[in-house]
Amino acid sequence: MTPNLPAAPVKAVLADRNISNETLHILKKLGIQVLLTIKLPEITDSTATHPDMQFAPIGYKKALVCGSVYTNYRAILPDYRLIPVYGIQSPYPNDSLLNITVIRTQCFATKYQQDKLRLDGFDYITVKQGYTKCNICILNENALITSDRSISSAAAQRGIRTYLLPDKEIELAGYNHGFWGGTCGLIDKDKLFFNGDITRLGCYVNLMKILEKEKVEPIYHTASGLCDIGSIIPLY
Repeated sequence: MTPNLPAAPVKAVLADRNISNETLHILKKLGIQVLLTIKLPEITDSTATHPDMQFAPIGYKKALVCGSVYTNYRAILPDYRLIPVYGIQSPYPNDSLLNITVIRTQCFATKYQQDKLRLDGFDYITVKQGYTKCNICILNENALITSDRSISSAAAQRGIRTYLLPDKEIELAGYNHGFWGGTCGLIDKDKLFFNGDITRLGCYVNLMKILEKEKVEPIYHTASGLCDIGSIIPLY
């Protein structure tokens, strides 16, 4: 599987260990195995259990993982090539080291992340936003949703279709609001799972127009508002 871009129905995902029963129920009903994150003691807020703070897919069955939980991930993903990254801790920017976004051979990352991670083989899209995975909702390899204008501008310059939508209604524990990328993840090439009720959003009509244009089917539950849980990361 290309990182973040499944070509077929997903068999397993990585999700926040604190996800709701509704989210867990829907994913399991779809036949998806849900692997849960480990809480990072080095992160001091609610994002300590977010997948996008501790696990970053960068290739086929290949990912960067937070060094302090490397052994845990090696146990649950024995056929993955896992590369430990150390020094991930509060505050920013060290907490954001793995919050990069890989779309095929392109990688959205700050200069700080690039210098620290020293990844080879990527065409870097340099942005100012340190939490790119939080801020990027991947629709397909050529399109994304974000609320961040620097991400939108940088992506557009590379020919990636970008859609700007407000994120003030997205819930995130301990913060005024969350971000688009943290609410969702592709679970098939044309199916996007959202963690909450997108129909409650003021931008719902615009969101649906975007999804219809990109031929993406939204899947969601209606038990709560849309909530940022650090992404749903497809694994297999």
